[in-house]
Amino acid sequence: MASGREKRLPLEALWASRQMLWFPHRSPSAALPRSELRSWMPSKRGLRVAMAMSALLAMSVAAAAPAEAAPSLDEVTSSISGMVSLEGGAAIAAGEVAVYYERRVGSDFTGIWDAPGVPVGPGGSYQMAGLPLGTYRVWFEYRGSGSFQSAYLSIGVPQLNNRAAVDLTASPKVINFTMPTLKQVSGIVWLGASDSGAAIPAGADEVEVTWARASDPGGPAVAELGRSVVTAADGSYTIPSLQWGYYTLTFTYRGSGARFDVGSAAVELVWNSVTGANTGLQRRVAYGGQVFLGSTSRPATSGEVTVGLYTIFDAPIATTSTDESGRFAFPDAPAGSARIKYEFVGTDGAFTSSTEQIRVPIAGSTTVSKVLAKSSGIAGRVTNTGGDPVADVTVYIDRFTPSHVFVEELEVVTDADGRFVYEPALAGRYRFTFVDSDATYSIQTWNHKNPYLGADYLELAAGQRREDVDVVLYRGAAIEGTVAGVLPEDLAAGLVTAELRIYSEFSQAWMTTGDPRPVAADGSFEINDLMPGTYRVDLRYRNGQRVGFALSDPIELSEGERAQYPATLVPPGFSTATTAFVRSLYEDFLGREPSPKDLAWWAANVENGAPRSAIVRSFATSDEYRLIRIDAAYEGILGRSADASGRMWWLQQMKAGRITTDDIERQFFASAEYAMLAGIVGGGGCALTTDVLGWLDRTSGALRPGDYNPWAFVRCLYADLMGRYADQAGLDYWSNRSRSEGRQVVVDALWRAPEVARSRVGWMYASYLGRSPDARGLAFWTSFIVANGDTATRAAITESEEYYNLTHDRYPAG
Repeated sequence: MASGREKRLPLEALWASRQMLWFPHRSPSAALPRSELRSWMPSKRGLRVAMAMSALLAMSVAAAAPAEAAPSLDEVTSSISGMVSLEGGAAIAAGEVAVYYERRVGSDFTGIWDAPGVPVGPGGSYQMAGLPLGTYRVWFEYRGSGSFQSAYLSIGVPQLNNRAAVDLTASPKVINFTMPTLKQVSGIVWLGASDSGAAIPAGADEVEVTWARASDPGGPAVAELGRSVVTAADGSYTIPSLQWGYYTLTFTYRGSGARFDVGSAAVELVWNSVTGANTGLQRRVAYGGQVFLGSTSRPATSGEVTVGLYTIFDAPIATTSTDESGRFAFPDAPAGSARIKYEFVGTDGAFTSSTEQIRVPIAGSTTVSKVLAKSSGIAGRVTNTGGDPVADVTVYIDRFTPSHVFVEELEVVTDADGRFVYEPALAGRYRFTFVDSDATYSIQTWNHKNPYLGADYLELAAGQRREDVDVVLYRGAAIEGTVAGVLPEDLAAGLVTAELRIYSEFSQAWMTTGDPRPVAADGSFEINDLMPGTYRVDLRYRNGQRVGFALSDPIELSEGERAQYPATLVPPGFSTATTAFVRSLYEDFLGREPSPKDLAWWAANVENGAPRSAIVRSFATSDEYRLIRIDAAYEGILGRSADASGRMWWLQQMKAGRITTDDIERQFFASAEYAMLAGIVGGGGCALTTDVLGWLDRTSGALRPGDYNPWAFVRCLYADLMGRYADQAGLDYWSNRSRSEGRQVVVDALWRAPEVARSRVGWMYASYLGRSPDARGLAFWTSFIVANGDTATRAAITESEEYYNLTHDRYPAG
């Protein structure tokens, strides 16, 4: 039967007291939680059976065991003892160290601080007896007059927040401990930097170092120790006998004749360490100057320019602005490297902001002068032919880099006086298109250019301002007419188009606009918004594989005029495949569209059975094609336009059979003019970058401009023929051959080199066939071009079946 004590316990407690009988794997302290306990409790009937069994078991145990109960855990005790020594081996006196303990109760440690602690005996021995079993932490407190640190028993080396837990069992625990010494902080204080850049150590008593202990890194001070040290003659200092912890050091200059920032440093002191904290104090001086706008004759006025002082990492130090005479001042500026930023914020004009890296000298007040340049900008005025301003004109500004790469399109709108301004503007190239919002005036580009003929570019240098981008807009002219000779159903199907052509005075040629417009179902057409100029209308009638055409005589248009062009179209007569082939030859060899007359003549030859090879070779040997190759050689190799006499001389040489069309490039590459251009230090007749020109300068020795430079000559050949830099072995080899055998030998050899020949073949494939060559084709045509020349290769590729079939994709309507 259960005892009276058991009867008074709740069922859960009673069940917990029996856990050790049925769950011997659990420790006495690892009682099941209440929720788990209830899940394991038996039913009432099972509980009565369990209680009966426990009573029988208790009676059997009582018969075999002593009558008194086993002691509880709190009644079993043990001890902690050991030896305490002092770091460094110094003798320890009795009572110099006291030992305390903390016992864990639940999850917390409870300190036994009301007792005086256990003092060590002679030689450092100690013993804490009668301690209940459990988990402890041990504190060793230094009470002597030496420089030693009180500390907890730690895992590994002693540290401020490293507290080891010791499990005390029935077996006594032996813990030996060495008391660590107090620590010190030392370092050197430097006073700014001299004008030469060298650091200057503080002198004797020049800097005072004070310190405060913090609770954690960057935390608030918990104890102002009220002590300080000063620097020695070499700028050094030492703070001895500091306990472990985090400290904030403060460095204050107390010398005379200069001003310095107050410095600070954060340090952590731990076991077995000597911490160094070197620091530098920033010198403070007066710094200022005067700002001028545009030139030194115009100082800035009050508040017109803000001046900011920044660290070299762009952290702000101070900001001020100019006074009525353009002056500014920083009375307490840090000496040394810094950035100064000038920004114009006035309203009288536009001037560029400027940022400079400076060195504020240590020698007191300094006055500097700064001239802000006029900001880059573009401005102009739009008027009509009567001189009246035109408002609400959108000016589209296309910006390009100096190397002609398009960057962005910008927009500004003219005001009531027809003026527009775009600022600040970056250096580069600009193109302008003017579009009237009411469509009263024709679209126009800068310098009164017809948009169909391109546009002039404005080159803007850094800091430059152009205010002359003026334009006069013309009332739009038009060409209108009607088309006869076309079936109504073909007109309704959109088979007839009208395309505008314009005569270019600059190139002395007719230019197509590339904008065919369908003729209306009633046969009428209208082309509006035209500037004064000379035009033609090209009418095309495409029906299936046949095409007919009509081209008007030149039409002179004046401002606002509406010209009439009635036309009768000849029914389509040639297949679109034929006209596409002829148009492609014109485009690829001559870079232009054929006239209707020329198109009809060549198409008739093709459809009357003339071999395509004969047609192609006629183009390749024409005077027009040869002159194109001559002009291209002058521009691409010598970097200049052909002079009239030279141009005709080379054409006569080709017509007389003295040279081929392909010889022109090799002749120019070997010319004295090309060699001279390549050898000009700082210039160059080839596509070389500045770093390559610098290399030429270094490798050319004492060459003067105009001297023949074989290294530069070969370097330029590599760049122009291969599109790459010359390797050193190739540079040496070809330079020596150019000196011993002449430039023409080198040019001819490189021209026929497989690398150069393959690149020319690859260009022809891309230009005429729209693809890269396959390996077999590349090998064949490389051998062909070396043996037969560029013109023969170009003709052979363009007379091929593949080229013929592709031309219809380029001109599907013929």
